[in-house]
Amino acid sequence: MARTRTRATKSTPPASSSKKSKTETAATTVPLAKQAPTSVRGQAKSNRFWKQPVTARASSMVQSKQRKVWAKKLAAREQQKRLDQQVAELRAETQQQKEELKARRKVEHERKQANQKKSKVTQLITNAATLKRMSRKQRRQLERI
Repeated sequence: MARTRTRATKSTPPASSSKKSKTETAATTVPLAKQAPTSVRGQAKSNRFWKQPVTARASSMVQSKQRKVWAKKLAAREQQKRLDQQVAELRAETQQQKEELKARRKVEHERKQANQKKSKVTQLITNAATLKRMSRKQRRQLERI
């Protein structure tokens, strides 16, 4: 014997009679096996009862791609090529400026070294005994001419 559950249904009263008939007020019975199964959900872990349960993941939604018109696709490709070319030109220009700056610095450094060498006041040591009397540290500071 199958268990049955009673369910009350709404019924509109007939316009002609004010009395309710037995069929209108009687509850209809539907077996439990034929009712749609309802999931019993407890309270959410976060206690946010107003949140709806996730029925499907966002990645499962299939979105149709907008097809591009061939002419538009070619135009976009050309524009991208021009943009890439401009970027390459700008990069090459900045690289060249860096190299020029590096070369100029090198020339300035060499000129500065030459000027310092010219302006140095030196004293020539001819006596070997003077060198022997000097400490090792003093001898390291000497320069050969």
